[in-house]
Order: sequence, then C-alpha cells, then structure tokens
Amino acid sequence: MKKHFRVYLLLGSSLFAAEPGALQTPDTLYTQRCRQVLQQMDSTDLMLVASAGVKNRCGDVDYPYRQDSNMLYLCGWRHPSALLMLSPRGVNVGGKAMHTICFYNSKALESTAYHRPPRLAAVCDTMLALDRFDASLSQALSGIRTLYYSLPKPVFVQEPVTGKHFFLDRELRKALRNQYPGLTIKPVAEPLNRLRQIKSDAEIRLLQKAVDITAAGLREAIKSAEPGMYEYELQAVIEYAYQRFGAASPGFPSIIGSGPNALILHYDDNDRRMQAGDMVVMDVGAEYNGYSADITRTIPVSGVFTEGQRELYEAVLTMQKETLAVMKPGVSRRAVEEKTREVCSRELMRLGLIKKAEEAKRFLPHGVSHDIGLEVHDVSSREVLEVGMVVTLEPGLYIPADDPAIPAKYRSIGIRIEDDVWIVEGGNRVITSGLVKEVKDIEKLMKQKGLGNQPLSL
Repeated sequence: MKKHFRVYLLLGSSLFAAEPGALQTPDTLYTQRCRQVLQQMDSTDLMLVASAGVKNRCGDVDYPYRQDSNMLYLCGWRHPSALLMLSPRGVNVGGKAMHTICFYNSKALESTAYHRPPRLAAVCDTMLALDRFDASLSQALSGIRTLYYSLPKPVFVQEPVTGKHFFLDRELRKALRNQYPGLTIKPVAEPLNRLRQIKSDAEIRLLQKAVDITAAGLREAIKSAEPGMYEYELQAVIEYAYQRFGAASPGFPSIIGSGPNALILHYDDNDRRMQAGDMVVMDVGAEYNGYSADITRTIPVSGVFTEGQRELYEAVLTMQKETLAVMKPGVSRRAVEEKTREVCSRELMRLGLIKKAEEAKRFLPHGVSHDIGLEVHDVSSREVLEVGMVVTLEPGLYIPADDPAIPAKYRSIGIRIEDDVWIVEGGNRVITSGLVKEVKDIEKLMKQKGLGNQPLSL
C-alpha cells in the first residue's frame, strides 16, 4: 500500500514563483486557517492535502506549474512534491505532538533554478523530508476513522490504445481499505469550502490587485479595438498588462469573441478578424498571487454603438444595475438570479423581442453569478450571500442571427457585462467599478489610441 500511495502523490518537480515585491498573504493568516480547520475536525480525523502534479508539455519541458488551490489556501506552499498533514490529536515527532506537518522534497527544491527557502517554518509545526512520510502516515492513521484527502488531478488516466481508465481514487481507496478497515475517505472540500468562501482582508487586497491589473489590460484593449484587427490582438494587449504589472498568468483562457463568436459563451479560439459593425465580448481575468479576477466588457468594434447595439447594451446594463441593488447579506443566490431574469424579461418585452416572461431564458441561457477567489469559479457551498464573499454579476443577452421574427437591428449580437462584487455589511462594493461600462464612457475611451494601435513590424 505504501509504495502505491506515494506514486499518486509525487508527480514531478517545478516551481510557481511569486513575483518579486508582490503582495503576499501573511504567514499568520495561514496559521490561523490551519487552526480553524483543526478546530472543525474530530480527534479521530486526519487531513492530507497534496501538491498539484506537474504536467509535461513536450520532452523535458513542462507546462507552467500551478499549485493546488487548497494547498495555497492552507499554507501558501508553491512547490510540487509536497504533502500537508493536519492532525487534531497530533503526530509524535521527536517526542512532541505535531498538528501541522509539511513533507517536502528537498531535492526538487535544490534542482530548480528558482530555488527559494521554504516559508513554511513560520506556518507549520514542523517540516519533514518526504522519505519520512510513510512512517508518519502509519502512525497518524492508527485509530483514525475519517481521512480528508485531496487527490491530485487528474483523478483518472485513460490509456489511448485500449481505452481503459485507471482511476486513482478507486485504487487509493482500495489500498487504504485493505490496510485500515473501516476508514472513511472524504474530500477536503467538506471542511474547507465554507472557509474559502469568506475572504479575509488580505485576500480582498489580492483580488483587488488582480482586478486592477485586468482593468488596465481591458482599458488598453478598449482603446485599441478597430475593424481589421484580429481577436488575438486584443488578447495580446490584455495579457501584456498582466505581465507588465506582475500577474503570473491569466486565471482562465481569455475569451475574445467578436461578431457571431460573441454568442458562444466559452469561445476562446480568438482567431477571427473583426469587422466594422461587430460587437466584441472580452471576458478575461488576471491571476495575481493565486487569486483570479473575472471581468467582462462588450464594445462596438467601430467605436460607436449602432441603435440596436445600444438598446440591447442598455438593457443588459439595466439588468446588472437593478440586480446589484438587491445584493446584500442575507439575500439568497436564487433571489439574485430571479431578480436578473425578472428585469431581463421586462426589458425584452419592452424591446418587442418576447411576448411572455418565460421566453427570456432563450436569450439569457447561463447563470449570472459565481464565487471568485483562488479559482475563477471558486468553491461554493453557501446558498445565501454573507459578509466577506466575493461574487461576479454577469447578465447578458445573446440574439441569434437566423430568426426572421427578430428585428434585423438586433440580430447576431452578443453582450455580457461582468463585474466583481464584494458583499459587505448592509450591501456590496463593486471592486471593478474603476473600469468604464456606460455607453458614453466606452465611446469616449475608444476615441483614444491604445497599445494595440502602435506600429510593429517583423
């Protein structure tokens, strides 16, 4: 069992380095989080959180490394080949009961050109080499009833010739059940998700930084957009700002959808040449020190809204404004969705696009809010908005091109407006409010020249 168990955990070596001079989560906050988790657990519980694995790109080159979000949340450890163990009753190490232990691969750290001294000494009770993990695990699991464990992704491997699937989760459970009869294995999401949903002041600062960087890129893209440009050129302008201002990477693949592509919700080919009269949806977010923003702006490529574009855009903006007004602690997520759809139906009937309220869902086929944080679609287990949550609000309208019953001025237009909303006492704060979204402000900004309009030659 021990050898097999370790195979699933040790998946390579690399480094995701924080940018120099970056905002950092205080070590005291990591310590507090571990303490909170331990207080929620029973004395017969044990938690193991494993580093994310390294994915090979080609030959001896790996994809950029991104740590498991739960590992980042609990201790900020950014290296692979590590395990965090949390034990309420403690594990005997040198005659002392240790409640938070990090097992790490010192050779992996030494082999990287970006080696930095581990910061976990200030977070964990002790740090041990990985070769001591097996003995420590055997001791820690004695008498344990529930093991909370985060399995490294992917949870299964498909062999392409035979098509067989090898499920790591199934093999892990089988091995542990054989050695520890009666042991229950649960995902770490159970004790962690509710904690992760409420953001600390330090997390808000990191999210605000990610938002500000994203807004800077979008501002340049809005100024740069013009007929004849390719979608990927706007993507390049936006992502240049990420690198320029210290964000490690996009938090998700950038969506730059123009013309008919604006109607595709998760379009990310970004290879169409934009034309006069198009609208372009830019749904993007920088990841800063692990935290991802999520902002969408929709603009007319020509710099001025047509009559139909303006009417639909104002309808979406009205949906967002009226929904924002009800977002406060104690309001359910369902109520947020219902408010948006209520306004959507009213606006579409006003424009003559529908006759019955229930017809509106055809033009707004997606949910309008989700949590953000260490992941762009962050963990979510709370059905009611609470102080400290950060969620998106992203109403949209998507009008097909092939319906003759729809007035021509509205056809083939996709619009989405998305902001990030911090729930506070008595209401909310829109942390993306610094980026323009009113029609007159967008048209004014588009009169300026942006980075994408600068001459460049090969």
